[in-house]
Amino acid sequence: MDLLKAKDELALLKSVLEDMSTDIDNRHHNLYQEAVTIARQVAVQPEMPRIAQRQMHRNNAPAATPEGYFKINLTRVFLDHVLQQLNIRFQDDVFVCYKGISIIPSVLLATDPAWKANVLEFCNHYRQDIPNYAGLQAELLLWERLGDIIPDSLEATLKDIDKDAYVNIYSMLKVLITIPISSASCERSISSLRNLKNYLRNTMTQDRLNGLALMHAHRDMDFDLERIIDLFAELHPRRMRMANIL
Repeated sequence: MDLLKAKDELALLKSVLEDMSTDIDNRHHNLYQEAVTIARQVAVQPEMPRIAQRQMHRNNAPAATPEGYFKINLTRVFLDHVLQQLNIRFQDDVFVCYKGISIIPSVLLATDPAWKANVLEFCNHYRQDIPNYAGLQAELLLWERLGDIIPDSLEATLKDIDKDAYVNIYSMLKVLITIPISSASCERSISSLRNLKNYLRNTMTQDRLNGLALMHAHRDMDFDLERIIDLFAELHPRRMRMANIL
């Protein structure tokens, strides 16, 4: 499932939850009856918790019946919380950032004819990063008539594009490839600090910590250690050369 499809599914989910919140009396009654049936099978009698004058660890709104109590203090609170978190976490700006993916030729062919509207919305959002916005429409017309090579990723498209002929699209691709798909890389870097900055390395300087953190985060990359040693020696030359004891 791509991100734009996920946006449609998310809008559908929010619509269903809003309908449940509007018709909460009937929806909660059906759910409560199912819960009562399950509770009866294990010999549990539904009842309200004790109502206290000062309650800090749970909702404490009074009600006449157990069904009304759980509707006010559980069902309605849960629906409001879920809708609030969905609106905070998945704002429209989040999906606008990824609409530029439609510029990838393989996605362009799959989302035709909506790809151009998605790209224009993305460019309007990042208009200050587009070098020649007036010529964007002309570039999109040329970009639509692609050749036989159809890249299927941002990296492949960025490698194959003629950056002199498609200046705006090239800038778009550079912006897109720097947008993280998730926060996993940031969290991975933070998690690595637990292994680096322990009580035995409490006096470590910031430069050394940054260097070790980068080496830990990119440990799958191959480095020329001999070249690194030579660069370090050139940056910090000694006044007296040590004799080769061998």
